[in-house]
Amino acid sequence: MKVKTLISGLLVFFICFIAGGFGAAAPPPGGTTPAPKFIAATPEQKKKTPIGMVYVPAGEFIMGEGYGGSGNEAPVHRVYLDTFYIDKFEVTVKQYAACVQAGKCSEPHKEIVDDYWGPTCNWGLKGKENYPINCVDFNQADTFCKWAGKRLPTEAEWEKAARGTDGRSYPWGEKISCTRANYIDCNIRGTKPVGSYPTGASPYGAMDMAGNVWEFVADWFRYDYYKYSPDRNPTGPPSGEERILRGGSWYYSDFTLQTMYRQDITPDIQDSLTGFRCAMYPDGSQPAQNAFAPGTMPKHVDIKLVLATPEQEKKSPPGMVYVPAGDFMMGCSDEFDEGCAENEKPYHKVTLDAFYIDRNEVTSQQYAACFGGGKCSQPKTSPGCNWKVPDHNNHPINCVDWFQAEAFCKWAGKRLPTEAEWEKAAKGTDGRIWPWGNDGSILDYAAVSEEVEFVDVEPTTYPVGSKPKGASPYGVMDMIGNVWEWTSDWFDESYYKNSPASNPQGPSSGVERVMRGGCFDRYYAPSLRASYRGNVDPYRREMQVGFRCAKTP
Repeated sequence: MKVKTLISGLLVFFICFIAGGFGAAAPPPGGTTPAPKFIAATPEQKKKTPIGMVYVPAGEFIMGEGYGGSGNEAPVHRVYLDTFYIDKFEVTVKQYAACVQAGKCSEPHKEIVDDYWGPTCNWGLKGKENYPINCVDFNQADTFCKWAGKRLPTEAEWEKAARGTDGRSYPWGEKISCTRANYIDCNIRGTKPVGSYPTGASPYGAMDMAGNVWEFVADWFRYDYYKYSPDRNPTGPPSGEERILRGGSWYYSDFTLQTMYRQDITPDIQDSLTGFRCAMYPDGSQPAQNAFAPGTMPKHVDIKLVLATPEQEKKSPPGMVYVPAGDFMMGCSDEFDEGCAENEKPYHKVTLDAFYIDRNEVTSQQYAACFGGGKCSQPKTSPGCNWKVPDHNNHPINCVDWFQAEAFCKWAGKRLPTEAEWEKAAKGTDGRIWPWGNDGSILDYAAVSEEVEFVDVEPTTYPVGSKPKGASPYGVMDMIGNVWEWTSDWFDESYYKNSPASNPQGPSSGVERVMRGGCFDRYYAPSLRASYRGNVDPYRREMQVGFRCAKTP
């Protein structure tokens, strides 16, 4: 099992947060923070629910997370599940002992006592009868559930039971605290009795679905499974090498406790971080294994390249791509994108004249030519800045302010793109969320770090064009990730409400300029979308900031 980094890369997060606007955090997936809501079973449903279980009704819910995360949670998609029951609590030591005494379950692993953590396996310890059984492997969990006349929940069942139907990040809503869950920040140094956090209940009343112990689910793990998974009662791939854990544990950070977070594990591992709960259908049947066809085009992706004609390509300046005149939909619609921020609304039609835009972000080597010609000033040279760094000639120039970016583009006979031009070049005309389509597997397509929190590694940019699969419909590279990109517009949060429908240029004045595309840091994941609007002081020079140029034919 991979232990996640527990300390944030605060400086990188701060700059990427600033680029998202001062004091205006983006809403969680779903647009607004869901109000905690308990979905009570009817008296009839409650009467039929087995003792110690909760009722989860049939219907759709929002599964996954598309704006970063660990990558294997993407894309966000709707899933229909039949009615099922799931244990209200994690299986306890006392419950597991009954199976052992019946001769159906093998004893859990007994861990050596740690000098710092103390005895962390609960089996055989006096007073731990109502604690979750841990230090069991997948087969032991599976055996217990079968002995109890149940089964392990599918991954989809587990997630729906944890988050309900409104896409919340934690079982109770959006903010985490030690009053709702047992995780590393709470310094408990081990498990707690099941049900110790009643305010941490899920919408259906299931307890401890965040923290305490990771929980085995029935599915085999596949990183890209959500791209191919069926929309109805998914059961995971038919085979694999690792199983899936859900819910985080007492030893893990708050990020891993989110309802959509997926952790892969070798099924024979027994440790103090892992336990389980069981589920069942009302009729006691087993889920039917779904068909799985990973050799086909993923159904949750929409990739289309808009090629220039030979004549247009011939006229395009070297290093630039042609974007034809016409309409496109600018901004964000909650109907298609669950990560919309208010300053991206309303979703509106914009008409633009034809233009050219740089295929790649301006590189350190290109900027050096302008500096050598006496037309551009020197960028900042702090750690993380690419200026004069060996082997970074083909990385994007960064640590430049808006005025330096504008000066370079003018020197090159070009200009900074308008915000509208940038967005059309990034998303084309079909309303996609990302330049490559609607597949939220950011790591596959964008120059972003695999690290969410920088501790043992230095944050850095990538050479331009490192992710060719992430090209926009017009063939523009790195429109998401690598570095934020300056545009020519002043920023106004409500500009879209009154902006002209043809060739908008932005407000006539302002305090901050618009930046687009997000940066290599995934911590502030909502910014990694084609419609996201960043705003920042034009005098700032940061390692996360660069640019590209545009030109009118």
